[in-house]
Amino acid sequence: MEEKEEQAGNEADAVAPAAVKKLEEAPLREAWQKLAELYSSRQRLASTLASAQVNLVDEEGTQWVEFYVVNVSQKQWIEEKLLRELEGNLFKLTRVPNVRIRVLVTPETELKEKVPYMPEDQAKDLMAKNAAVRDFIAELGLDVK
Repeated sequence: MEEKEEQAGNEADAVAPAAVKKLEEAPLREAWQKLAELYSSRQRLASTLASAQVNLVDEEGTQWVEFYVVNVSQKQWIEEKLLRELEGNLFKLTRVPNVRIRVLVTPETELKEKVPYMPEDQAKDLMAKNAAVRDFIAELGLDVK
C-alpha cells in the first residue's frame, strides 16, 4: 500500500512541472502579431492589436498579457465583446493555458500626439503648426474659434 502511495506521489511530481508552462517575451511578440493578423477582416481591431504596447506580467501563477489602447471606450468594448475570444485565440497560438489578457488605457502623458477630431481643434492645430495658414486666415479675416 505504501508503494502505491509513493508511486502516486512520484506521478504527481512528474505531471506538475509540465502544467506550469511559461510564455516568454519573444514567442509572445510573435503570437501577438499573428493574433492581429487573425482579425485582418476587422481593420480597426487588427490595427489596434498590431500597434499596441504589450507587456508580460507574472502574478500568482498566472501570466498576464497587458496591452494598451488609446481610450476608455476601446477598453470597455474589447472587455465586453472580445476579451474571451482574444484569450482563446492566444491560447491556440501559444498553447500556454495560464495566460490571460488585460486591457489598459495608455495614460495621456504617454500619448505621442493627441489627434484633433473637432473642426475647431483641427483648425487651431493647423494654424499652430503652419504660419502660412495662420497668415492666410488673418488676411481673409476668417473667424476661427
